[in-house]
Amino acid sequence: MKIMIPVVDNSAHKLTIADGFNTSSHVCLYDIEKNHLDWMEASQVIRLTGNIAKEFANQDICGVITNHIKFMALGLFNDNGLKVYKSRGTELERNLDLFRNRKLEPFTIHDALTDSGCGTSCNSCSSTACKN
Repeated sequence: MKIMIPVVDNSAHKLTIADGFNTSSHVCLYDIEKNHLDWMEASQVIRLTGNIAKEFANQDICGVITNHIKFMALGLFNDNGLKVYKSRGTELERNLDLFRNRKLEPFTIHDALTDSGCGTSCNSCSSTACKN
């Protein structure tokens, strides 16, 4: 099983967690069983084929660690069986240690709404695209 983390790049800043998937073109995949890290372009992992659950299952991805996530993205990940964890800061290795020790908290709907600028309810949202 693997955990996917958005990172700044796959070279000089590969150990720095990016603000979120929408701000990075690279991810780190952490293989839980092998305790191994791989860096790659996000497009190699997140292929919008119409069945994101199948894509993640094929790649053995079971979760995500991120600084920020949009409300709709959290719903998409959760609906497709991925657990989404809130990073503590931007240090990749520190967050992986916290994950291994079960110290990272899951992202909640409230967190994502606040993160997305939605306030605490859909009544405060001004999005014309949101279907909630």
